Amino acid sequence: MSEAIISFQRTFEVWLYSVSHGQLLLRSNRSEKFSTRIDVLFKDVAAMALPTVFDGLSVAEATTDEARDLNIQLGALLIDNRKVFAIWGPNFRGYVVAGAVFWHEDEGYHFDESYFEQSLLIAGR
Repeated sequence: MSEAIISFQRTFEVWLYSVSHGQLLLRSNRSEKFSTRIDVLFKDVAAMALPTVFDGLSVAEATTDEARDLNIQLGALLIDNRKVFAIWGPNFRGYVVAGAVFWHEDEGYHFDESYFEQSLLIAGR
């Protein structure tokens, strides 16, 4: 497996997905164990295979061989200029096909706006 560009040993959730702009936000909220919140944003998402809640998050840009082994299902979209990000934790393996990934750690609370709020171009907001 390629070297992780992001790695956190805490619980994450699929927090938001915007179809119209292909944005996926994963969040690990503050807890008794952690005094910070972490948001991981994928932009220009074409496909994903993830559980909705998972312990541990490691993300690496997959090599061509690793991407082939992930058995990616793209449906009607193409990879085009996107990257294949392998995602794993102690009890799952998945992927996100996206143009880019960003992350931010702060002291925000559960429902505080994300650091990426201005980037999250959600219709109707």
